[in-house]
Parts: sequence; structure tokens; C-alpha cells
Amino acid sequence: MRLGDYMRKNICEPLGMKLTTFQPSQHLAVHNALIGMTLKTPAGELIPTDPVWKPDLKVDTGGAGMYNTPNEYIKILIALLKNDGVLLSPEAVDIMFQPHLEDDKYLSEMVKQLFGMLFTNGVTECQKWNFGLGGILAMEDGPGIVHKGVMSWGGHPNLIWWIDPTGGHCGLYASQLIPPRMQSRLNWPGHLGRHCGMKNSTIWLLDLCHWVAITSRSKTNLPSINVCY
Repeated sequence: MRLGDYMRKNICEPLGMKLTTFQPSQHLAVHNALIGMTLKTPAGELIPTDPVWKPDLKVDTGGAGMYNTPNEYIKILIALLKNDGVLLSPEAVDIMFQPHLEDDKYLSEMVKQLFGMLFTNGVTECQKWNFGLGGILAMEDGPGIVHKGVMSWGGHPNLIWWIDPTGGHCGLYASQLIPPRMQSRLNWPGHLGRHCGMKNSTIWLLDLCHWVAITSRSKTNLPSINVCY
């Protein structure tokens, strides 16, 4: 069984995700909704560029190559935040959010480097990090809406997501903009936490290349943004 078939049966179908695939040429709705990649030059010019990953790879990879929409991707974050057994058992989700590195010294050294800011989504105020099953874990409170235990990760074209079980919210920043580690795109958890409350869902559509969503545990109705990343 291909990874994509397994994910469709065990992730996409339970969560109602119909625009998620590793093979966009075989999924007309996804293919027609794809948006291009943009490169920001050192001079600040924005120019079209080739996609980071070639579409329709022969092998469904676990680390990259999946196409879907932001409003579908955040369904996974919401399911893990709610921890209601729809996607995984509550016990499995609890294990995901536990630190699994017995010795975090190598990770701690890595996040101090410039490239490490991509791993921590630009959150530099936290000094203690570990790794769960799915992303990096903050092991102390940080700025804005970053609490101890928040899990986050990102992707090459400045894709950022986080889940905060303590604060009861999750968020996603999606773009098709490279190079990665752009300072202005980092620390979305901190920036958004300083400027908006978490009692109600806050949804921002910046433009077709930048999409931001924050949702609380009790607010799960999101607008349909049918562009594929």
C-alpha cells in the first residue's frame, strides 16, 4: 500500500479532507487549484520560480511532497488539539506531546544557529527544546502564545504550524515563498499572540500566497480557501 493510500484511509477520510494527494496530476481539483512558487531575491524582488518538489514523485515520501489546501491541513492540527479520538486515540496523542530525547544537548546547540530558527519558527526567547513525535517541543514558556509543551514545525516555502494544548489553540501560516528562514515570516506564534485574543477564531487571508489561521479548541469552523500548496 502506498503512503498516500494509507493516509487517505486513516487521515483524510475521517477528517473529511478531499483535496489532499501526493499525485496532483491524478486529482483534477488539486491540479487546477495549484499556485506557483515565488522567490524573494536579496534585493527584495519577487519573481516566479520552479516548485521546490517536482509533482507526482514515484514514491510517496514521509517528509515532503504532499499537496493540499491550508483549510484541509489545519483539520489535522484541530484533531490533534481536540484529542477526541477521531484521528488517534487520546493515549497516542499524549505520547506525541511527550519529550522523546533523553539528551537534548545536540538539539539545543542546533537551535542556537541561524538555521535553527526554522526549527523553532523564530522563537528565540525559549532556551529549552525537545522533540515529540511530530515536531519540536518548547520546554518552557515563551513570548506571545507560546506555552511549555507547544509543538511546532515547518516546511521549506516558509510553512509554519503549531499546536498548543495548554493554551487550547493551534495555528497555521502557509506561503509559497522562498528562501526558507525569512525573518519576517518567523515567530508567527509570538507575533499573533501579541496582537489577537484567543477566545474566538481569528482567520486572516493575506492573499493567495499567504494564509494564516488560528483557531481555539472550541472554534473549528474555518472558511474554504481552495488553493493548494
